Amino acid sequence: MLFLHCSSVALIDNGWPTSDLVINSICQTFSVNQEWLRTGEGEMYQAGPHDELSWLAKRYGLTAKQKILVERFLQLKPDTLEDIVRLIEKVAEDYSKDAGRVETIETQSTPPPVPLETKNPHEYTREEFLEAMGREWDLMKGDTPQDTGSGNSGTASA
Repeated sequence: MLFLHCSSVALIDNGWPTSDLVINSICQTFSVNQEWLRTGEGEMYQAGPHDELSWLAKRYGLTAKQKILVERFLQLKPDTLEDIVRLIEKVAEDYSKDAGRVETIETQSTPPPVPLETKNPHEYTREEFLEAMGREWDLMKGDTPQDTGSGNSGTASA
């Protein structure tokens, strides 16, 4: 993020000299070509096929692996993307057909302490994630989660 007061932006816009620090910050924040910003020559934006993806990764706090996943997804052939859309639609259809079972699962006596829907996946501790996924797996298999009395689903902590 670039922190400049509006009067500083006005001075820059009116041609007042600007420090290298401000120019570098503008170029880095907005992927602007420094030569273009200083002289008006060359390409406006820095060249490279990954600039937009890097910006999105930075904006959403993606890890390197998550960025690779998004990049690979975007490189899929249109037919493959359509297959994925059909798969998601089929899963949604199956969920709606199985609504009674889903309601039963959601009203069982041992609900997860933090429902997966209410927390950003990046906010989970490793233990919370493993515990929630263990419960989800048991429910998918049709098993009833066993309450061990310890508040833990039996998943070992690392």
